[in-house]
Amino acid sequence: MAIDAQKQTRFFRQCEIDFQLELARGASCIASCCSDASLQRLVQETVLCFVKTHGPERFTVFRSLLAARLTARGQPKAAAIVASHPLPASDCRQTAVTQTGG
Repeated sequence: MAIDAQKQTRFFRQCEIDFQLELARGASCIASCCSDASLQRLVQETVLCFVKTHGPERFTVFRSLLAARLTARGQPKAAAIVASHPLPASDCRQTAVTQTGG
């Protein structure tokens, strides 16, 4: 069990490195929004951009990392919205596959 936990920790750390641009941009934009409507829109936009760029495979990891960054910024409401955001519809995933040549 300890080996699995170590692998998961390494995987999350690598994802944090791989996605640092998206995490920084998303956390900054989401944390600075003023209204609930803009918060929802920015979360949706951040998630869509991530999935279009990287595909859906590591979406749940990205979502967890982004929520953690928002929590660290003192934005628990935004973190909760991110943490509960579903994977975008299949047409977005198809766009990601087409763009990456998969």
